[in-house]
Amino acid sequence: NLKFRLNKHLLKHKTSKNFKCTLCDYGTNLKFRLNAHLLTHNPSKDIKCNICDFGTNSKKNLNRHLAKHMALRNFKCALCDYSASIKSRLRTHLLTHKTKDIKCDKCDYKTNNKNQLSVHLLKHVTSKDFKCSLCDYATYSKRNLEQHFLNHKPSKDFKCTQCDYGTNKKSQFNKHLLTHKTSKDLKCPHCSFETNYKRSLKR
Repeated sequence: NLKFRLNKHLLKHKTSKNFKCTLCDYGTNLKFRLNAHLLTHNPSKDIKCNICDFGTNSKKNLNRHLAKHMALRNFKCALCDYSASIKSRLRTHLLTHKTKDIKCDKCDYKTNNKNQLSVHLLKHVTSKDFKCSLCDYATYSKRNLEQHFLNHKPSKDFKCTQCDYGTNKKSQFNKHLLTHKTSKDLKCPHCSFETNYKRSLKR
């Protein structure tokens, strides 16, 4: 706010300094400035540039240095007019010229970047974009919707010879056949319970 800015400005006119450097004659009334100054006495330069060998003790100096890289776009694409100041950005750009061979298993989305696929998959988790036109069913996966449509199909591809049961899903048909099986393949090691369903055994 304005009052804070005014008080900060008035400190500049104060002759006595509240914060003094123990290594030289530097003094200031602002603690953050003393901290920044102390870095000049630090021989190690812990803050490094990710583009070149430049090192510094100040984030402000690093930002100034990075601005120079942004001005110089030395990394140029041989396939179009794109240029970058960082080599890694050029590598990412080159993927746009590559055939999109990484496919989403939930929709028609394609990419050539695994990171982009990961970001795309998050959309399926949060939203159910694939909706059934025959009922209220909605899902985040195109494959799930295709499987769901089989429920609306009037003819049944898999019919039971022992009863009137019919379905278009092989997995459901195999599950149904177990209801007619007299012998129980799965036995509980702790009691006499027997079943043909793994899920029932886990309960």
